Amino acid sequence: MRRLAVILLVAALGAAVLVAARRPLLTAVGQFLIVQDPLDRADVLVVLSGGRRDERVRQAAELFHHGYAPLVMLSGGEEMVGISIPELQRRQALAHQIPASRLIFETGSTSTGEQARFLRPILERRGVRRAIVVTSSFHTRRTRYLFRKAFAGSSGEVRVYPGHRDWFSPIEWWTREQDTEQVVLEYIKLGLALFR
Repeated sequence: MRRLAVILLVAALGAAVLVAARRPLLTAVGQFLIVQDPLDRADVLVVLSGGRRDERVRQAAELFHHGYAPLVMLSGGEEMVGISIPELQRRQALAHQIPASRLIFETGSTSTGEQARFLRPILERRGVRRAIVVTSSFHTRRTRYLFRKAFAGSSGEVRVYPGHRDWFSPIEWWTREQDTEQVVLEYIKLGLALFR
């Protein structure tokens, strides 16, 4: 009987610790998805398709206007509501005062993995030594992994930079349905990327 009481007491204490620690643990789960490489001048800013509205292009425009790179590459070949993603990104870039003469495009990819693979030969042909890849904050860890894998052995360096004013927040993401869906989906995609 005493042994059962000790087991129940340990189980109750364990449950209490989990309840008390759930907020920091869940926050850490959200924060793990977000990485940021050191920001230095580069040859090109690469904006990955996706995200909400113009958050990725807006972040790239901010970096462009601060002189971090002279060119902005818009990457992604999907179509949405009858308009190509490259055209939509082009319009967003122009709205953020990035001159058309500073825009270049990669229009064949339909996933982050394809973007990484398709961009390597394009950037190598252009003699790019450093590229800054701009994407949504929750998307940065997987992006970094896929780009490092695709650029292994390349003379070009790729750094990943998150949007700082995007919609995702790792704080209490589990209380917002859209954030919860995004975190779960991103962990699934990260797991699949690691095992491919």
